[in-house]
Amino acid sequence: MPLGVPKVPTSEFEFDDDYGYFPNYSYYDDDEGGPKKKKKEWIDLFNRLQEDRIIFVFNDFKDEATNLVIGLMLLLADEEPEEAIYLYINSSGGHVINGIAIHNMMTLVEAGVYTLGMGKAASMAAFVLASGTRKRAAFPNTRVMIHQPQVKFSTEDYETSLDMIGDAEYVMHLRLMIADYFAQRGKKPVWMVFDDMERDFFMTAHEAVDYGIIDFVMFEDDDEDEDED
Repeated sequence: MPLGVPKVPTSEFEFDDDYGYFPNYSYYDDDEGGPKKKKKEWIDLFNRLQEDRIIFVFNDFKDEATNLVIGLMLLLADEEPEEAIYLYINSSGGHVINGIAIHNMMTLVEAGVYTLGMGKAASMAAFVLASGTRKRAAFPNTRVMIHQPQVKFSTEDYETSLDMIGDAEYVMHLRLMIADYFAQRGKKPVWMVFDDMERDFFMTAHEAVDYGIIDFVMFEDDDEDEDED
């Protein structure tokens, strides 16, 4: 039996105690002006976290999940333009164009989108992780993986060979664009990134820092500060 999404309360207690009889707490609800208690509203856990501008990216980048993430970022950016958004990532990636769409939306959020790798950030999920505002982070045991965008070609999908060549050229363009972006945001030259992406290139969180995909590993700075003291 699948585990359902838990519900959590969203509203705090509010009192209207004009008489001052109940300075601390009361269950009374007097319609004539006595102390009143606001009822709790229960919503899904993830919806509650979104009120704190936290978005979970835990699914593959299929159309529905991508549209949801982009829509939430657009809504949060419109509600509070000066407040940052936080993406918590645990994903195997997915469709290249969908990952680019999330990246493009992140660039429109003026206050910044901070990314945190939790379990794994593979393929286009690593691209989104690297796209975050500086102070991109991951937990010490997070795994990051990059590779070339993969597209399966079939001659049955094309009317002419020119159509297939056109798509192949576009895929090469995507590969160069993604490698160039990792190089710009990271610490490796583009030729090295492109070479590493020829296979599934796995990294630990610390290796991802050296690569430039993230900026620091969670809790590591605190440990270093304690050692210095």
